[in-house]
Amino acid sequence: MMTIGSTNNSIGVSEAIVASPALDLGAIKHRQRQTWASGNFAAAATPMAIVGETLCEAVDLRAGSTVLDVACGSGNATPAAARRFRVVLSTFGVMFAPDRPRAASELLRVCTVGGTIGLANWTPDGMVGAILGITARYAPLPPGLQPPSVRGTEAELRTLLGDEIADLAIKRRQFTLRYPSPDYWLAHFRKHFELVERAFAGLDRDGQEAFAADLLGVLKRFNQADDGTLVAHADSLEVVAVRRWEEIRSFRKASVHLLGADQRLPCKRHWSAAMDCSCP
Repeated sequence: MMTIGSTNNSIGVSEAIVASPALDLGAIKHRQRQTWASGNFAAAATPMAIVGETLCEAVDLRAGSTVLDVACGSGNATPAAARRFRVVLSTFGVMFAPDRPRAASELLRVCTVGGTIGLANWTPDGMVGAILGITARYAPLPPGLQPPSVRGTEAELRTLLGDEIADLAIKRRQFTLRYPSPDYWLAHFRKHFELVERAFAGLDRDGQEAFAADLLGVLKRFNQADDGTLVAHADSLEVVAVRRWEEIRSFRKASVHLLGADQRLPCKRHWSAAMDCSCP
């Protein structure tokens, strides 16, 4: 498996989308790099590994498949991703890219025709969406930058992926956070989760107390436990998109006349695996 990622990401999420004639993506990416270099994302994200494993099951990952795992980046694929992959995955990663259309275009570009794109994106109405919304009150997004949780809506996903997708399956999933207490979660994420850590760092004492109280309020609203621990469900969308194949089918038929029957392009099954074949 090949993993391509970077440490830059977006910071926070606003509850409203502010119109702007142009975004300074260079400045935004610089701010993202500073944010995601300041914490320890692995400490916060390790309990969520099961989401990525579930996504692998959803895309029906096979042994020998070429896979690109897209982490939290700017939405521009690296030179190492210039080739095409049978499966392209991103778990709570590419949803944070500031340039939404470019990020979607890059996902499609690096996925082979007939290949599969699998995404896990937080929803705006779930617990994590609420946490990001609260965070944005205290660390606002740059004007004009849309909230990352907008990628957790079916309408947005269908618009971004567009006509290059032959089949799009979207399922609502729940990930359960389990911590000794809400206060423990707050201390843990304040120390390790970059978005929350940076938001606290930019506030005075009164602001920090207000921010902490608002975060605990979100946890209280979603907490299912009655014994002092934290057991809370966080909603996400599981997305499985298959790149359109029809164009290649007609191109393959034409290749028989151009190349000869013994040199024509491979069939759909072998195309995805980058293998030659003599299938009819």
